[in-house]
Amino acid sequence: MNISSSGNYIVNTNGNGAVVIWDTREEKKIKQIQIGASAVSITADDKYLLIASQRPESYGIIVYNLLTDHQEMLLNINYSITSINTSHNGQYFATGGWYEVTDFGENYGKKYDQVILWDANTFNPIDTIETIEGEGSGYNIIKFSNDDKYLGCVRAAPYDERIYNIISEELMLSISDPIRLYTNIEFLPDNNYFLLSWGTFSNQGGLELHNFTSKINDYSIPVGNIDSYNSNGLWKIFCGAGMYPMTLLTNQIVGVEEQKFHMADIKITQVNNMIILETSNLNQTEINVEIYNLKGDIVHSELIENKSPDSSYKIDTLLPSGFYLCKVMGGSQVFSQKIEIVR
Repeated sequence: MNISSSGNYIVNTNGNGAVVIWDTREEKKIKQIQIGASAVSITADDKYLLIASQRPESYGIIVYNLLTDHQEMLLNINYSITSINTSHNGQYFATGGWYEVTDFGENYGKKYDQVILWDANTFNPIDTIETIEGEGSGYNIIKFSNDDKYLGCVRAAPYDERIYNIISEELMLSISDPIRLYTNIEFLPDNNYFLLSWGTFSNQGGLELHNFTSKINDYSIPVGNIDSYNSNGLWKIFCGAGMYPMTLLTNQIVGVEEQKFHMADIKITQVNNMIILETSNLNQTEINVEIYNLKGDIVHSELIENKSPDSSYKIDTLLPSGFYLCKVMGGSQVFSQKIEIVR
């Protein structure tokens, strides 16, 4: 499934070689094209469908003009495409697939998985991102980060994952596991985190939260498709898997209620990523400050001696970029506020 950058269209293949186009404004299917498709994507301007075709007479990438409703060109390629995706800025698209060596020699009969980066304006190839020996299954998905700096590549077999910086052409991360079979990737809105879905041959599965240095958390929920959206700093992450219920994740702290002091006034501000706590009419001798990350873990705790009811304190901590919840407790009174650190 591929959602256009405008949000006006959803395109997908139906498993029988057809491309199905849905109009989200009319909330209905508007077209179905029987074209031998194995994968499809839509360009950022909603003008073209990029269709990977397996038919002998149209083997390659069909550039289909949605405005004129006809095939505009055919890009001939020599490998089988299993995944295709376009960048958010409209400059690129990427294809993932596989080919078999047919020339007699040392590598005869070997199968290779390959990802190619294309120019979305000229429809010419720019660079080969990776070529890796595989099993002839290609890729489950390839996906651009929201800033189009990174490209995530998840193979169908073996079920591993790699992330490339397409600007520096650097391999940023490679993840594989002898038990967990990775099936999908979703870059989160801040481009610092990403999610990986996985399954096993014993029908187990879940979701992993990563940054570019380590795995942060595991979620025991069934996941196949993942899509995320940013609504004024509130992330909405939709996870679905076949007949299982849809799961919605957010970047809000779970289990910590936002509360106010009843008799006192307190204000949390940020100046150059420095956290400032200001109190008014707070008659407590001690103030306990706790800061939580997205997982609900305490990343900073501090006990402050309250010298007067009207005071200002600097919270002395150095936190990485991200969203946090700052919780302030004075006696039986509690105040909490969501904050964002940008470095």
